[in-house]
Amino acid sequence: RRPAVAAPEGNRVVSLSHLWADWAAVFAFGWVAAMTPGPDTAMILRNCLVFSRRDGLYTAFGIAAGLCVHTLAALAGIGVLIAQSVLLFTLVKWLGAAYLIVLGLRALRARARQAPPAGPDEEGASLGQGTPGAPGLGGWVAFRLGFLTNLLNPKAPLLLLAAFTQIVHPGTPLAAQALFGLTIAGAALGWYLLLTGLLAQRAVQARLAA
Repeated sequence: RRPAVAAPEGNRVVSLSHLWADWAAVFAFGWVAAMTPGPDTAMILRNCLVFSRRDGLYTAFGIAAGLCVHTLAALAGIGVLIAQSVLLFTLVKWLGAAYLIVLGLRALRARARQAPPAGPDEEGASLGQGTPGAPGLGGWVAFRLGFLTNLLNPKAPLLLLAAFTQIVHPGTPLAAQALFGLTIAGAALGWYLLLTGLLAQRAVQARLAA
């Protein structure tokens, strides 16, 4: 018989089996949330296709780091403040919108600087390899883009808050809550790494170029 975790919820003790069930639910939530199209996915696609797979990988790690920050904020109660304060939520929303507009303009400029492909050989180079002869974003820049894209996304803390309020109970240990947050970040990172791997496949590149 498995021992229970000494974390009373009223007259209830949270068991290890209950924590494992909650962890599985958090993992599924994190995976599905990452697969849902949004700013994070758009940034991964942009950096993979316009620049390189390496830039896409660094962007994925930046997004995961941003999720970790949102997790700490949710555990500290900042997520509740964002959910209840119209002014703060609006400020974060407009900052995120302005940042995404800037990124969109930069993407258009990067596309405009790319020379039109002269044949099939150059067509493959434009997908996942960046502009021939042009430097990529660089690891730190790509990481920062992913980090800020996720950090300034007002939906991210609200999603974490929704997950925690549905899954985390008053008796859930703090260590378990931290594990849940890291699980969401890890699930998202796993999906984005898989996505960058798929974008590097020639068959996928040919389909996108068609």
